[in-house]
Amino acid sequence: DGRLRTMGLPTFPITDLLMLWGSVERDFWAFDLKPAESASGLMMPALLNWGAQDPRVTRAETDAIYRNLASPKKQLVVFEQSAHESFCRKESAKWQTAVGEVLHAATPTAPVALLAP
Repeated sequence: DGRLRTMGLPTFPITDLLMLWGSVERDFWAFDLKPAESASGLMMPALLNWGAQDPRVTRAETDAIYRNLASPKKQLVVFEQSAHESFCRKESAKWQTAVGEVLHAATPTAPVALLAP
C-alpha cells in the first residue's frame, strides 16, 4: 500500500493483485504477512524505528506494530529528519544511541559460566 500511496495510485485492487502475483512467483502466501499481528509473538527486547518523513510507512502502521509487541522491553524511536532510508546514515548519533541501549538491555549483566559435563 505504501508504495502505491506515494505514487498516487489506488491501493485496491492493485495491492491485492501484486500480492497474489508475488505469492505465486515466490511460492508463499503473502496475504499471511501481517506485521502488527506477528508482533504479538515477540518476547525479546525490541527496537522499532520509524522515519517521520516516511511516505511509505505511516505512523498508524508503526504504532500498531509497537502496540502489539509482547516484549516487556520495547522501544519506539522516531527519526524526525528521516524518510524511508538508512537511519544509521541520516541520523547517526540518534541511531547509535538507540541500538546501543537495546543491545545493552539484552546483554546479561553477570558473566555466564559454561561447565563441561
